[in-house]
Amino acid sequence: MKKMILFLLLMVCAISAAAAPNPWVEATPEQILQETGLSIACPASAQDVIYRLLPDQSLAEMQFAWCGGEYVLRICPTAAFEIEDISGMYFDWTEETPGSVRGRDALVRRTMDGDQHVESCLWIDIAPGLMYSLSAVSPVETDIRATAEMLFVPVQGETDAIGSVTAMEIADVLLNCTGYEGTAGASLKEAIAACETVQFVLERNMAGQDPASFAQEADIAWMAMPEIYRAEAKFGFDSVAALIDGALVDPEGAIGLFEDAGVADTLPALLQEPSFLEGWQAFYWGLQNETDM
Repeated sequence: MKKMILFLLLMVCAISAAAAPNPWVEATPEQILQETGLSIACPASAQDVIYRLLPDQSLAEMQFAWCGGEYVLRICPTAAFEIEDISGMYFDWTEETPGSVRGRDALVRRTMDGDQHVESCLWIDIAPGLMYSLSAVSPVETDIRATAEMLFVPVQGETDAIGSVTAMEIADVLLNCTGYEGTAGASLKEAIAACETVQFVLERNMAGQDPASFAQEADIAWMAMPEIYRAEAKFGFDSVAALIDGALVDPEGAIGLFEDAGVADTLPALLQEPSFLEGWQAFYWGLQNETDM
């Protein structure tokens, strides 16, 4: 009889849970900004991106896959003056380390769940009254604090200058240059990546980037990528950079490759833009010197 009562109670709980409405609402970044005033964005190279909103708490969430890991970024308003846990991650953390995210107080937590690395970074931006959390589950250990710095754009702060390049954008360019070695048509893919890299340099006006801030953003982008991705990023970017440099020295020698890749009508013209060379030097040497590539 007791077993029957227990079974019925479990069934009632299951039915009640199934009938309860999901408080999370899928949304777009624009809807989140309109509803809460919170700005939330992810790397262009991220996959499986989902944005959600918990309206009654003005809690915004972004879930995405990036560099082999699964990430969840959360933001919500707060009146607190110390870090609160809004991550929804309930683990017995084996490591908890105070730190900072772009000068804001932070707490980094780590543990293992089987063969998966579980990491969480909590931080608070007191001036606008915002709490943040970034959580990751990955087969390899990441630098969750550096990843948080890559994603975090302060409402008020040093990274708001118009025209400045962000760590997230630099990481996207590096990853866009990877994955071509040893594959069929690798040289054609490198030519396409070169074209996109040149377009990025011109669009973001690298020549106007403050050297100190560029160095900081390049270093953050480098550290945000798990170590196994850094070697691939170095190899890929060096190959694409060599292709760009070769085309600058000998445009005619590279035209056949550009034609085969379908970028002959675009890339040579971009390389001749007056502002490209200065911007390219700032971008290339900033990465070489500041990320130990």
